[in-house]
Amino acid sequence: VDLPGDVGTAPWRVEQLAKAMAEALAKVKRQGATEERVNEALLYAGLLSHFVGDLAQPYHNTSDHDGWQTEQGGIHAYFESD
Repeated sequence: VDLPGDVGTAPWRVEQLAKAMAEALAKVKRQGATEERVNEALLYAGLLSHFVGDLAQPYHNTSDHDGWQTEQGGIHAYFESD
C-alpha cells in the first residue's frame, strides 16, 4: 500500500500543523505575547483549519479533485470561494 498515493497526505499535514501551532502557542506562553509570536500561532491555526476543512470538501477525497473527469471542471473553486 502506498499511503500517500492511496489515501493522501492530509492526516499527516494536519498533525504537523497542529504540532507547529501548539509549539507556537507554548512559545507565546513561555516568552510573552509579542505580535510576531501571536502571528506565528495564528498562521499555523489558519493553515490547520484550511487543511481540516479540506477533508470535508467532497472533491479533495477523490483523484478527480477539480471535477474535470466528470465534466464539472472548476468545482473546487465553487466549493471554496464561489
